[in-house]
Amino acid sequence: MEKSDAEAVKWWRKAAEKGLAEAEYWLGASYRDGLGVEKDLAKAQHWLRLAREKGFSPSGLTEDHMAQLRQAAESGDAAAQNFLGKCYYLGEMVPLDRVEAKKWFMKSAAAGYEKAKQNLEKCME
Repeated sequence: MEKSDAEAVKWWRKAAEKGLAEAEYWLGASYRDGLGVEKDLAKAQHWLRLAREKGFSPSGLTEDHMAQLRQAAESGDAAAQNFLGKCYYLGEMVPLDRVEAKKWFMKSAAAGYEKAKQNLEKCME
């Protein structure tokens, strides 16, 4: 763990405990990725859920975007399938769910989408 990561986590935790959605997201991401804290997917899921419930998305995704993305993915759009898989992998606007991420990456990779093949490899690590 890097000292600067641990210091950032200290401040994100203080802000997250006061209900700041952006801090909740970044604290969850820290637990998800093991930056500044030990990796803990249960804690990651908790903080990411709180941020999601407040509508926070670091990439600016909204519920409408997610509905359109899901519809495109379910219709067989390989790029949308890959993106939806990435959302599940990161816990952005959907629950952090590596099994669901792998499912969408596999569908996209089967359609020949190269980035999905790379993302699928990450799921196997």
